[in-house]
Amino acid sequence: MTENSDTVIQAAGCVLWRRSPEAGDLRICLVHRHTYDESWQRSSR
Repeated sequence: MTENSDTVIQAAGCVLWRRSPEAGDLRICLVHRHTYDESWQRSSR
């Protein structure tokens, strides 16, 4: 595990990833700012 930190990081949204130290599996965290009603771009079909 990583160390806890009091550092504040300001971001609009992001995708975080890391390898699990136990099994090496990929762990993903998606940060979405719903306050501003942002969404993924939709295709124009």
